[in-house]
Amino acid sequence: MILEANVLLLHVMKNVLPDRIRTAEEIGHLTVITEPGHFQRYGPDVDVHLVESVQNLEVMRAKTLEILRERRIDRIFAPFELGQSAAGYLRAYFGLPG
Repeated sequence: MILEANVLLLHVMKNVLPDRIRTAEEIGHLTVITEPGHFQRYGPDVDVHLVESVQNLEVMRAKTLEILRERRIDRIFAPFELGQSAAGYLRAYFGLPG
């Protein structure tokens, strides 16, 4: 049995997200925080939030709090190195798994 989770994905502008991540069966709902220039890479069923830099931790904390007011987050995922420190910070701050 596959458990679907609400996943927050941190996507940095310099990387292309493989389709297999976006369409993974384990992801029930995908919310993305990304930088300008990547909005068009997601379908209409993905909630996309733009920030100037994924590496700005205060902006990322505020944006994640905004998302949590609308939807539960089960996991935070950062597949690329530039977003991993922000993901670690957010996981620790909000007590969420990766």
